[in-house]
Amino acid sequence: MPKDSFERPETDRRLRDSPLASHLVPFATSLVENGYVKSTVQSKLNLLASLGQWLERRRLSITDFDEQFAEKFIAYKRRKGRVHRGNRETLLQFLDHLRKRGVIAGPTPTCDGSPLAAILARYERHLRSERGLAAATVINYLPCIRKFLIERFREKPLVIGEVSSSDVSDFILRKAPTMSPRRAQLVTAAFRSFFRFLFQNGKCGKHSSVATQSSSVAAVENTTPSPGNLDGTGGSSAVGK
Repeated sequence: MPKDSFERPETDRRLRDSPLASHLVPFATSLVENGYVKSTVQSKLNLLASLGQWLERRRLSITDFDEQFAEKFIAYKRRKGRVHRGNRETLLQFLDHLRKRGVIAGPTPTCDGSPLAAILARYERHLRSERGLAAATVINYLPCIRKFLIERFREKPLVIGEVSSSDVSDFILRKAPTMSPRRAQLVTAAFRSFFRFLFQNGKCGKHSSVATQSSSVAAVENTTPSPGNLDGTGGSSAVGK
């Protein structure tokens, strides 16, 4: 397990003694490789250590873990007054990680005919077939764009033409505290790619503020935090997740 993922000896012992210890090692490594800052990695691992204890008390194996148990664990944490923003995302991220490693079987495929699923499916085909990007790049781009669209529209109908440059700026500033410079570059590239795809496919309204590649990319590049802002050594702070 990466030594720089922990700050306190007692935290290190808790994670080493966790029933999920063997799975936390590769998960921590993947988080670091994807540009998460140390404090975020440690927060995620602490939550998963608690998950391991919760599963053990219920005599459950990690192979039993799925979305339903993730929700039950969140409900348990909420009753204890210990649920935090981002906990559900971490659990689903860990579940996805385990499935990719073959530890847990994948969910039964369902047909999602939502506008969000449709636009993301077209974007994925664009990345794989038209751009010929590596699978690792596609895997990194899609969750970022999915999260942005979900947070932008929430319960409202998804209307791409309504997306503004300020929406992109606000999204990046909210996520800034959890991003390393490397992660920030990846997010910038993902937005650049997505808006190029929208423009080429006529998905942006003619008078939309994201109707051209230049305005969209500029919005991202002008907002992407500098390394100083990300590690807390300089610049103004931003609201976290």
